[in-house]
Amino acid sequence: MNTFGNDVTFGAIEQCIPLDGAGQLPILHRVVEHAPQYSNEFGMRYPSAMFLRDNNGRVLYQAELASGNRTFGQDSMFFLRMSDEQVREIDPGTDLYPFMVAASGETSDLSAVYYLLRRNPCLVGTRI
Repeated sequence: MNTFGNDVTFGAIEQCIPLDGAGQLPILHRVVEHAPQYSNEFGMRYPSAMFLRDNNGRVLYQAELASGNRTFGQDSMFFLRMSDEQVREIDPGTDLYPFMVAASGETSDLSAVYYLLRRNPCLVGTRI
């Protein structure tokens, strides 16, 4: 995008993935995983993709959390906006609760783990 600019780059992307034809393609899931700096630009062009599930069965917020690109220190609002249901929902790709996803991987985020556990401490030691 730096070489050709947003308009030319997105024009090429839209030729391959039409704005009205992205109905079954979880493009936003891929963006948050591989190019999170462009999430806003893709979100404006493909808003319906927000409601899709990816190949792992994840909704967008789960893909964002699993990508490791969201930390409590850099984006506390991501975690604060999570509903109680989302805090309790097991990630279908990892079979883990969100606090466990935040604790795992190379980007273990202890602030996020602490916040998510404070929201629902009964998740520790229990599996439904």
